[in-house]
Amino acid sequence: MGQNKTTKTGKLFVRRPLTLFDSFSCNYLALKSVLFPTMSTLLSYSQIGPLHTNHNEDAYVIEDITDQHILMAVMDGCSAGTDSHFASTLIAKSLRKIARQTNQRTFAERRRPTTLELLRETLQILFSDLRRLNAELSLDYDELLSTLVLAIIDTVGPHAEVVTVGDGLVCCDGEIIEYDHDNKPDYIGYHLKEDFDDWWNVQNQRISCSSFLDLALSTDGILSFRPFSHDSYRPVTQDEITKFLLSARDEGEPDTMYRRQLLDIRHRFGLEPVDDLTIVRLVL
Repeated sequence: MGQNKTTKTGKLFVRRPLTLFDSFSCNYLALKSVLFPTMSTLLSYSQIGPLHTNHNEDAYVIEDITDQHILMAVMDGCSAGTDSHFASTLIAKSLRKIARQTNQRTFAERRRPTTLELLRETLQILFSDLRRLNAELSLDYDELLSTLVLAIIDTVGPHAEVVTVGDGLVCCDGEIIEYDHDNKPDYIGYHLKEDFDDWWNVQNQRISCSSFLDLALSTDGILSFRPFSHDSYRPVTQDEITKFLLSARDEGEPDTMYRRQLLDIRHRFGLEPVDDLTIVRLVL
């Protein structure tokens, strides 16, 4: 991403840029472009994996949080938990509510919080919401187990503050950062009884991105590509697939962008994701 462009803390796995897919026409137009139609394009995609028969355990949200900030997030519910899709969906709906209320409040108060302030405030309110719902619904501990990759983006800067709770991937201008918990994520539901300030102060899976043009968030389903047949196909690495899905661009039709990409991977390399897969992306 260039010198002094991104600061990172915590245990990171940074993948080098790869070029296998550079010749493939990959769309970067928006699936949704209603927030900043003249300044940015937004893309989102989510699909259920073949290992899950009833529910997609992933969820995502994209929402204005101020007149110049966007909230983007992806969540992945714990398959071993109870109703794992419930936790990720509940977090997505809570974040959507928080973003809308924050947008209204900051407009009324004529307040311009920083990107980092918005990230911290959003998480603090999310904690409060989840604690309240946990008590009101008498939920068991395994009913609120979900990962979270949350970004607050100042589109004017541009500048983004990103935090990952559990596992997930962040891609900023082609540099991919993977948080790997060896299939034992540190779910946000584990920490709801803790003091928020104490929890926030020890979060080391945080990234600051400045002067970027492309930011994508993904659940770890992007790492689950496996052969679906015994036929012979051209070889490809997981790193190349990940880079292709998170950073490749072209001017194709937006509504079928990720479907076309996934079909291309299937037809050319004989691979498909076996886990749920969710990606959100902002291109400036």
